[in-house]
Amino acid sequence: MNMLSYDDFRQLQMNPSPSARVTVASKINVHLEESPEGSEAHQLVVDIARYLQRDPKVEVRETLARGIKQSKRLPKAVVMLLATDESDMVALPILKFSPLLSDEELVPIIRQTEKTSRLMAISERESVSGLLCNELIEKKKPEVVASLAKNENAQLEEKHLDRIGQLLGNHEDVWTHLALRKDHEKLQVMWYRHDVVQRAANDEVANAYTPSDYTGVDIDTPTTAPNYDHLRMKLKVLVPQTPEAAMNHMIEQLNREGQLSASLVILALCMGQRRFVAACFARQTKMSTSEAELCCGMANQKFRQMYIKSRLSTSFLPLVQFMLEACNTLLAKGVPPQTRAFELSMAEYLAAAMREHINFARTVGTPIIETLQH
Repeated sequence: MNMLSYDDFRQLQMNPSPSARVTVASKINVHLEESPEGSEAHQLVVDIARYLQRDPKVEVRETLARGIKQSKRLPKAVVMLLATDESDMVALPILKFSPLLSDEELVPIIRQTEKTSRLMAISERESVSGLLCNELIEKKKPEVVASLAKNENAQLEEKHLDRIGQLLGNHEDVWTHLALRKDHEKLQVMWYRHDVVQRAANDEVANAYTPSDYTGVDIDTPTTAPNYDHLRMKLKVLVPQTPEAAMNHMIEQLNREGQLSASLVILALCMGQRRFVAACFARQTKMSTSEAELCCGMANQKFRQMYIKSRLSTSFLPLVQFMLEACNTLLAKGVPPQTRAFELSMAEYLAAAMREHINFARTVGTPIIETLQH
């Protein structure tokens, strides 16, 4: 490649055509990579980049920014000027991708801007430190925090979840994306520890998606615990041959009685009634029963999405998913559902959930274990 010369630079300065400057701007990164750092050729490319950074035409500066957004061979001062350019078209590529911007540069940028687009770009960086997470959360912008939650490389910690709950407790998208993170298992216990977070997830997320005729309740205190012996007897009448219409009739009846709840789902899983559980989710999310059964069979992200769209309390999601995985494991091993062996095995899983301090495991697990062992 023919390297740029000072003659080329002089001609560029005298050429009034923006298209010529755009062409040179598009080649800056290639020349940076080709010229040895510290060489005269490298310094020339840097000088041209400085000149183009001050160009009055946005398209010239944008082309330069897009070209050098991932470069490590440009002076940080030039990168900072682009990162704080008045045009988003120039600043966003640098804010999102530049490896030359550290927390030291990014924190002041976050503090000095209210532009959601710029905060979003920072939230989408390849790595977002705990310090940057804190600064972004403090901007109190739900779309920015939701974007941060979607970024698997954002180093969210317990203190961040607590602060999100305090500042944005009633914003559905934030908690939905937090629930779907790949590190959900790591986050879920501390997520549900916060009362404000529980209310945000239970009231706002659930209400946004669910049928208006839901009347189910969930356990918050032992005084509201359902009669598990009575519910177990109801569920025992269901067999694999039970028509779907008959099962749905039972679900509607349980709903009218205020018994359609996460705790009922856990009891049904302990009995191996996965088809019944799928039918409950189908009712709550307007999915087909077959789709709901597929989600239950996988117990993965799709199941979490389905659960969040249901009216069942999201405070119970970690425990429900734990018990669903246990149910799937026993079914895969060929343990017959609705048998003494199945129920006692599931009781052991509930005890394991208690030992792991999964949210509500002891509150719900203790009376269910007693019921299963009768």
